[in-house]
Amino acid sequence: MTPESASRSQFESILERLRAGELQEALSTCDQLLTEHPGDINLMGLKAVALGDMGEISAARSVLLEVIARAPGFAKPHEDLGTLLLKSGDVEQSLQSFQRAVELDPGLATAHYQMGRAFAALARPRKAASAYQRCIELAPNNAAAWLGLGHIHNILGHEQESI
Repeated sequence: MTPESASRSQFESILERLRAGELQEALSTCDQLLTEHPGDINLMGLKAVALGDMGEISAARSVLLEVIARAPGFAKPHEDLGTLLLKSGDVEQSLQSFQRAVELDPGLATAHYQMGRAFAALARPRKAASAYQRCIELAPNNAAAWLGLGHIHNILGHEQESI
């Protein structure tokens, strides 16, 4: 992290609060640290995650769009925007965000997984299977991707692969 950035321990503290469901505390910490480090795109990304988890979809989207404008070549905010859009039911738009994330960072396993979810929601099982498979290649221990792939194989009638 650069001097304009929050410290790693501050970042980890926010992540722990998010994981514990302490969303308001995480958001407050992000806001406080952003006054000290206003250009920190990682803090902004965590703020967007907290807002999204609190149901503040519009605010979270605004923050993520600002992060993307500041760092258009950074894959993670594209993935986060896609996840937010998928959660809010805007599946087509989410798919575009996941595809952009994968273009920027083909090794971002979670973007492939989320893309699989979007394709599944759009009733495009072959594309979903391909995205889940790519996620599994990158992150073999991703249980959600294995479950998603099994579900898609079941839909496609590939009973052996769905087991």
